[in-house]
Amino acid sequence: MVVEGGETKDPMRLVSKLISLRGPRFPNVKVLATSRKEPDIERLLQNEESISLSNPPVDEDTRVYIRETLASGARFQRWRPSLAKSVEDSLTKGAKGM
Repeated sequence: MVVEGGETKDPMRLVSKLISLRGPRFPNVKVLATSRKEPDIERLLQNEESISLSNPPVDEDTRVYIRETLASGARFQRWRPSLAKSVEDSLTKGAKGM
């Protein structure tokens, strides 16, 4: 399996391999995988248990982390409050639970 920069170059093959790890052949194997919302991956995993990390509590945790990072970072202290707020909003929205 080729993985580069933390991501696979062939996600469908990776998902197929992960699915093959379940069942009687590997009774003690538990798999935790994270992914962006990809229709092909969602289709392959439609019968598997899943939890979406794209939800309001996760978004709020992301927002708090970004806000605290911006407030405590010396290089961000010079930013106008409106710029910091805009960056906070954009990063929170773009994170989508990731």
